[in-house]
Amino acid sequence: MSGKVVKVNNQNVAIKDFNGQRVVTFKDIDTVHERADGTARKRFNDNKNHFVEGEDFFVLTQPSEIRTLGIERPQGGVPEKVTLVTESGYLMLVKSFTDDLAWNVQRQLVKSYFKAVQQNETKRKVQSGRLSLSSVNMMVKNVMGSLERAKVEPVYIAAEVKRLYSTLGYEVKIPLITDEFMPKLYDCTEIAEELGILSSSGKPHNQAVSAVIAQLNIADSEIVTTAFSRNGHDDMTLQYKPSVIEEVRKWLADSNYPTKIPYIDSKGNRKTYTVVYREVA
Repeated sequence: MSGKVVKVNNQNVAIKDFNGQRVVTFKDIDTVHERADGTARKRFNDNKNHFVEGEDFFVLTQPSEIRTLGIERPQGGVPEKVTLVTESGYLMLVKSFTDDLAWNVQRQLVKSYFKAVQQNETKRKVQSGRLSLSSVNMMVKNVMGSLERAKVEPVYIAAEVKRLYSTLGYEVKIPLITDEFMPKLYDCTEIAEELGILSSSGKPHNQAVSAVIAQLNIADSEIVTTAFSRNGHDDMTLQYKPSVIEEVRKWLADSNYPTKIPYIDSKGNRKTYTVVYREVA
């Protein structure tokens, strides 16, 4: 296991790669979808005849392989058997998860977790030596296809293509895209900081912001999927354009800055987040 994590639905998912693919466990799925323990396993077992081993899932029985992925029993030691679910298996398994939270989590997990493995593969090949230009062109083409399918905006795809060619030793002589030319983008935590939306402990309440955004009719053009490299880790993340901050601000004003932000959990129950507001300049 790499020891690195990806945050999905405000839950840390430990990165796990097996047989050249990014994978998740049933526990990972239950956690990010806020489902009771055992839910994903039951859905899998109920429909197992539709899943193809080696394509949609893998079964590990060797303790050394399980230990390498960092999977342990709560009481210590490794389990006798572990099922690892690939991207295709995950999408099949969660077809019946149709609440608003499930759709949001699926988007995050596919874009920020499963697709990021292609970036790691690029880094591994670079470390083994400089590739031929034809190999680099093919790799960039595949990465571009994945980013386009993930609906990353063209300007960010262009920036990532330049970064890839430069990393692989082939300079692209076009100006870098920097903050001077690109509008600042915000995640839910940054929106909470910007608008002074805090939890009772005084921390930016990103979950409350996410709940507000879920009630707004945010256009796809206002949501940006970007690729980034930080501390040696390549990944993709969802961010929002500044216009979304204004939409959240308007919703708060129209709602008289409520101290309870309503949301519906994965089981369809109506709940609320408690917030306080800090005066912002």
